[in-house]
Amino acid sequence: MPAEAPAPVCRAVEKMETIADGSAGGLSDRFLHRVVRAAAPVFTAKALAAGIGIVRGPMIAHYLTAERYGKLGMILGFVGLIGGLIGCRVWETVIKYLAEYRHAGDEPGAHALIGFCYTVDVLSGLTAFALCQALAVVGARFFFGDTGLDTLLRIYALILLVQMTDSTSTGLLRYFDKFTRASVIQAGVSLLRLGAAAVVVFGDFGLAGFVGVEIGCALVATLLTSWLVAVALVENGFAWRRFFSWAPLRPRMPQIGRFMLSTNLTATTRLASTSLDTLLVGKLAGPAAAGYYRLCRLIVDQAGIVIDAMSQVLFPMLARAYQNEHKRAELWSRLRRASFSMALPLAAIAGAMILCAGPVVRAFGGRDFASAAAGLQVMLVGLTIWGALLWVPALLLSADRSFWNTGANLVRAVVLLGGIILFAPTMGFMSAALAYTASIAAWGACSLFLVFKIKHQTPAHAQPT
Repeated sequence: MPAEAPAPVCRAVEKMETIADGSAGGLSDRFLHRVVRAAAPVFTAKALAAGIGIVRGPMIAHYLTAERYGKLGMILGFVGLIGGLIGCRVWETVIKYLAEYRHAGDEPGAHALIGFCYTVDVLSGLTAFALCQALAVVGARFFFGDTGLDTLLRIYALILLVQMTDSTSTGLLRYFDKFTRASVIQAGVSLLRLGAAAVVVFGDFGLAGFVGVEIGCALVATLLTSWLVAVALVENGFAWRRFFSWAPLRPRMPQIGRFMLSTNLTATTRLASTSLDTLLVGKLAGPAAAGYYRLCRLIVDQAGIVIDAMSQVLFPMLARAYQNEHKRAELWSRLRRASFSMALPLAAIAGAMILCAGPVVRAFGGRDFASAAAGLQVMLVGLTIWGALLWVPALLLSADRSFWNTGANLVRAVVLLGGIILFAPTMGFMSAALAYTASIAAWGACSLFLVFKIKHQTPAHAQPT
């Protein structure tokens, strides 16, 4: 039997589920009720991680100051960029096709899919690590103007090996609804990262210390996640020896390949807002501007923990619901209500933080980051738009419109990177903040257009009454 979660965490999860029951019940929407209830443990862990991050982030920013904090972000961004370009993201493939194979009662196909996805994960991770080692000197010279940082780039590249199976494991945990146990692991690793960061600060280990902390904590998280996946597979009757027979996949391999290609193209476009944007800001406006941008992204991410928690549970639920035409017919009205339900509280949170942007920035980064307050106000507007439309990517993937989702994210990437490239040399950090919010607005407009196209293409008998 798997180990039970620690009692304090379980009580926190139960409390969140009680709150979720009351909130969702007031909306008179069973689907949203289920989403909020399933997201409760994820939200609890993310709330704990956010609380820890409120301590850890300012501690690191105060210790490194803006320029070195920007360099740390650029180091993480460089390795993340190569990992994202070469590494293969398969968790959406796991969720979608595992739902289809198991709905059809095809257990050999389900086994083959898991084995295939893990193999893709390992091969792409090894390739990304090798490429990062080869490009370390070039990257250090081009982005940092300092070839001495190539050693840190090579060391941090080890995280690509440590995390190379995480994509498939993440998909399996979400499919099997292991949100509570995964959340306990996330909360524990967050505490570990806080303690390790404190050791680096008080020991004055500098940038190298934080790079080591990221690798060590990633290793712990991967080991615990792998154990949890193994338990989930055993509980659901999977046998390891059957993962290596891929013959059941052959009839659907072209379809699986196209879906995987589209989701990886989507992931590539998202690198614009997760890695490449910070690198470009640092290259065009200096490491200090990259530090401002990275700190504001940290604050925005902490404010958006509800969005992140709900997005993790939406896709597995929609993927399963879309297999049933009767459930599919009810999705439109429910998703519309969910959109309004998310937008209002997020707008209130963002509005409060916009009014308090100056004190928030100084609390997180100190006086050295005070100039970032105006940019944070702009970026919080983008957070509200993103939260109101968080269900759109899950719906597009569930409806077999994965390339449409890729197109919407491509629009976002073009607007974000174009704004940074055109205006960062003259406007500095503020150009990145404006481009960030403009890119989310462009993504939202494009995504809604695509969703309405799907709705109008839905047969009349499948439309909600």
